[in-house]
Amino acid sequence: MKKPKQEDIPKTVIKGSGVVHADLNSPKGKGDLLFLSPKCTVIGLNNIPYMLFATPEFNESELPSNLKKEIYEIKEIVLQTSFLTDVNKMTKYNAVPRWLANFQNTESLVVEFVDLEDLDHIKDMPIQKITFKNVTYSDEDKIIEVIKQLKHLNEVYYDQSFSFDLVLSLNKLNLKSTLID
Repeated sequence: MKKPKQEDIPKTVIKGSGVVHADLNSPKGKGDLLFLSPKCTVIGLNNIPYMLFATPEFNESELPSNLKKEIYEIKEIVLQTSFLTDVNKMTKYNAVPRWLANFQNTESLVVEFVDLEDLDHIKDMPIQKITFKNVTYSDEDKIIEVIKQLKHLNEVYYDQSFSFDLVLSLNKLNLKSTLID
């Protein structure tokens, strides 16, 4: 076998602090880092994609061909504005991207620094657990309607960004709902 040239070996470059703000211990410390870029991180189990940390700018076409085939089998997604480690610098709220609806096997979704205006993009996903962190919204009724349409949903986690009225409406849905720090 011929030794590859240095320029043929793929490299990942992280600009900025050199730190990725993503929990790489999931799933339960048994995951492997399959791909890393400024827009997404893919964690796998037995080399099969399991968890995706993505910014709204994520684009499947930027993935290596071996991951493109199986990326939509992802079980957990964390949607975050950026991979900055300093959350105090994250003031931009992004929209819920349309591409999220392509993940038809996702059971757990975390949204951070997201404007929930287009939350209806996820209504047909088989989500069982959803977590809202540092979100913004303008229509509480619309959020509740989308949550009602998530047929498999049984757990909702939220932070102080949810209003008291939204929490009351959420509690009426007979789901496990928990306030997180």
